[in-house]
Amino acid sequence: MSTSCYASLSCNDTRNSYVEGTASIDFTSKVLSYGLPDSSKPNLLPYGELTFFDCLSAGSRFYIDLTDIGERMGRGDRTFDLWEVDMPVDLRKRFSSKDCVWIPTCVEIGIGYRYEYHPSRTHISDTQFWLADISLPDIWVVPRLSYERDVIRDNGTYLNFSLSKEIEIFDSVSIVPSVSQGWGDVRRVAGYLPGPDMVGRLDHSGLMDAFFRLDIVWKVSERVSVSVFAAYSEFLFDHDIRKSARNYIRQSDAGAHNRSWSIPFGLSVKVSM
Repeated sequence: MSTSCYASLSCNDTRNSYVEGTASIDFTSKVLSYGLPDSSKPNLLPYGELTFFDCLSAGSRFYIDLTDIGERMGRGDRTFDLWEVDMPVDLRKRFSSKDCVWIPTCVEIGIGYRYEYHPSRTHISDTQFWLADISLPDIWVVPRLSYERDVIRDNGTYLNFSLSKEIEIFDSVSIVPSVSQGWGDVRRVAGYLPGPDMVGRLDHSGLMDAFFRLDIVWKVSERVSVSVFAAYSEFLFDHDIRKSARNYIRQSDAGAHNRSWSIPFGLSVKVSM
């Protein structure tokens, strides 16, 4: 991540052009939301994004399920089918002590919106999210606090705090360890997790997924990068949420038995234009 800060009177003005594009295709062993599997089998995730004036971006991410997990979840056979499209819009800005004397280091703030679309055959309702985040990208370990509000499906709120560090090990290769912890309010938790003995919904707010991740990034050229990742997700701090997560995962993955943890891994190829 860049360590530059920019004047607050305009968007981040480091562009070579007014419009820039990014395209990527990811492979992931499973798709998680809040530590819970939306799909516990392999997926392809093509993504395209346009950024205007280096501050306003809009894109689309496509989720292509490579298995029949959807049939077991009661959502219809999704084998090699598109089952979700995310369409985010993001406005992002950096501020420094040049902008305000009481800012001791670079502060990055983002606000956004995301529309989540599901084809009718999946029997999943569409929804929309308001998003916001704040981070300190210039310090040795980068902290980030993010906010998500589902405004259609369940009005649930989810907060996530993360720490990450990019470590260069060769000229074009770096590793990025990160750790994060999520928290959900009553509506966010109830929107996903079943109640005791799979009856009703879990009427409970608390700490949700703890996430430990390691990325290895190879910058093939100025515009092309390849990365791999492995992660571990678990519900460490709340017994009721952890117990309910076991039931959820058992229902979505026939081989999961009695566990609340997940170990996703994947590969990504990214091209900037």
